[in-house]
Amino acid sequence: MLAKSNNERGQATIEFALALPLLVVFVMLIAQFAIVARQQLALWEVARDAARLASVSPNPQTAAQEIVAQNGFSTSAVVATHSDGITQVSLTFKENTSLPLLGPFIPSITLRAHVAMLTEP
Repeated sequence: MLAKSNNERGQATIEFALALPLLVVFVMLIAQFAIVARQQLALWEVARDAARLASVSPNPQTAAQEIVAQNGFSTSAVVATHSDGITQVSLTFKENTSLPLLGPFIPSITLRAHVAMLTEP
C-alpha cells in the first residue's frame, strides 16, 4: 500500500479549511430556521389558548391579553373579537434573528397566528 505524501495531506487540510466556513454557515441557517419554526408553533399554541379563554369571556380582548402575557409574548399585538357567534384571536410577533454573524444579513421575520372558535354562551 502506498503512503500518502505530505502534499496530499496538505491538500486535504486546505480543502477542509475552505469548506468549513460554508458548512458552519449552513448549520447556523438550519439552527435559525428551527428557532423561527419553534416560535411559530408557540405562537399558534398561545393563540389557540387565548381564543379558548376569550370564547367564554365577556371581554375577549382582556382575556386574550392575559393568556398572551402569561406566555411571554407582547400584548400590544393581540386582537380578539366576538362577532356572529365566533370568537377570533389574531397575534403578531416580530422574531429577530438571534445567531451571531448571520443576524445583520437575515431580516427580522413577522410571525402571525389567527384562530377562530365558536363563542360559548
